[in-house]
Amino acid sequence: MLKILVISDSHGFLEYIIEAYKKEMPDIIIGAGDHIEDIKNFMYMFDNKEIITVLGNCDYLQSSAEEIKTEIKFIGDRNENSELEKFFEIREKKFLLSHGHAYNVKYSKNEIEKMGKERRADIVIFGHTHIKYFEKKEGIFYFNPGSIANQEYGIIKILDNEIEFSHKKI
Repeated sequence: MLKILVISDSHGFLEYIIEAYKKEMPDIIIGAGDHIEDIKNFMYMFDNKEIITVLGNCDYLQSSAEEIKTEIKFIGDRNENSELEKFFEIREKKFLLSHGHAYNVKYSKNEIEKMGKERRADIVIFGHTHIKYFEKKEGIFYFNPGSIANQEYGIIKILDNEIEFSHKKI
């Protein structure tokens, strides 16, 4: 079984990322944006973990664009990716990762659902709203872990063709 810790919107609460990590001991960490500095600092402490992340709308307020590009390369790239969105595979499952602000997820899921279909994703992960969300629609799983700043996070477990999603609190 592969265990993935999904976090978003840490907004300076690095200690909650560490708590969730120690509680879950995941194989992979996926970060859906907002406060990339927390992910970067986490990597300094736990440098043997695979971390896949994107930038959120607040990350542009923290650093210059050039610093952000350097940071995102440091955090590791998979396939054809930008700073705002990543499309990658884990265990033959296609993931689309976005913070969600570029798809206006606070107002509607329509745009991110459209992109999930266009990219033929199996799983779409996003943040931005600070609200936990899970839905399977037209064969695609849409998952928002909530905000780790509110001590909320998500877990995805993959075992063969089985996928299990859960929302948790620290």
